[in-house]
Formats: sequence, C-alpha cells, structure tokens
Amino acid sequence: VLVSKVMPKESAENKYDDAIARGDGGFLLQREEGKLVISVGNIAPHQKLKATVRWIDTLTFRSNGSLRFWLPLQSFPLAKTIRMQQEIKTKSELEIETNHASTVPIALEMDIETSRQISELRSDSHPTIQQEPISPSHYKIRLESLPLPIANFELLISHQEPNQPNAILEKDPTNGSHAIQLTFFPLLESDQNLVDVTFVIDRSGSMANQMEQTKEM
Repeated sequence: VLVSKVMPKESAENKYDDAIARGDGGFLLQREEGKLVISVGNIAPHQKLKATVRWIDTLTFRSNGSLRFWLPLQSFPLAKTIRMQQEIKTKSELEIETNHASTVPIALEMDIETSRQISELRSDSHPTIQQEPISPSHYKIRLESLPLPIANFELLISHQEPNQPNAILEKDPTNGSHAIQLTFFPLLESDQNLVDVTFVIDRSGSMANQMEQTKEM
C-alpha cells in the first residue's frame, strides 16, 4: 500500500518526474481547473493498480431540516477518462465502451447511519438509487451504474424529527479515542418580516472627507 503525501505543486511534480526518470513507479494526484487528475508512471505489463480517493465534506442543512450530501463526480478522474473515451471513440481492453451506451458500468455504494430515524432518502440528481434499510436509522444506497453524461451526486436525508438536539459519538478504531458532536437548534420566534438590506457607499475622491462619518453611521 502506497500512502501519498501532500506537498507544494512544484515540489510534487519534481519528485514525480525524478521517480519516473530513475525507473521507479510514481503516483501524482493534482487538481487542474476544478478536476482531480491522477498521473501514474512506469506500470509493469499486466500489473493492476487500485487508486482510492477519499472525499471529506461538510453536510449542509436545508430549510426543511433535511441534510444535503454532495459528491462532485465531475471532478473525479473517472469523469475525465470517460469524456476522453467518448471523444476518441476507440475500443481496447483498457477502455470502457461508452460510444453507444447510456450508462457507465461503475457502481456507487453508500452506507448511511444517523443517530435519528430516517424518514426519507431522495436523490434528484440520480433518482434510480436503490435503498436497503438495515435499521430505521441505517440505510445502504447503491447505484448499479452511472448514467451519462456524468453528473454530480446529491442525496437529501430527512429525519422524523428535524431540528432537534442531536449527539453523535465516534470511536477511532486505530487508537481507541472518542469524539462527540453536539448539535443544538435555537428556537426563533418573531412576528417581524426579515428584510435583506444592501448599503452602497461611494468611495470616490470627492467623498474622501465623508468616510469617517459614514463608518460611525
């Protein structure tokens, strides 16, 4: 198992080029124009490689209390590879034949477990997801294939009682340490209508003497 190290772009590229020049294997993951690009060098004949990319993101709350999970599939190397194959329109043992296909034979699996009972799982981006309930708060999600063109994956998770105090306890399997997350939702009661106000301030030369007074206001 090879574990990568994050370093400045130029240093990483030089180290990768040096490894390839020595005849060693090399692996480089970069972000270019919002896309993740993987470079692998000096692969032996018939050798198989497996690249694992972990994506960590913050779940966002929607106005109805649901959680939004988002996976940018268009940024992963898979999407770029498929687009290249569609443009080249060639076939070989190493390519996925997508010239006349509407899906890509690559599965997407998710294991979702929350501290509260799940009332609904919905994906507007990929409506054909398969749901397997393990328990009221634990589901497995699967897509047998990814439809073309590749779209970013979005999943909305709704609970029976949204906006309730919540606690999540996790244990690190490597060192046995624990971490707990507490979430509280304030109750806001107001009869006033909320209004967005935008202030535009003239900072041109003729208004230079008025800026201090404007700051006080």
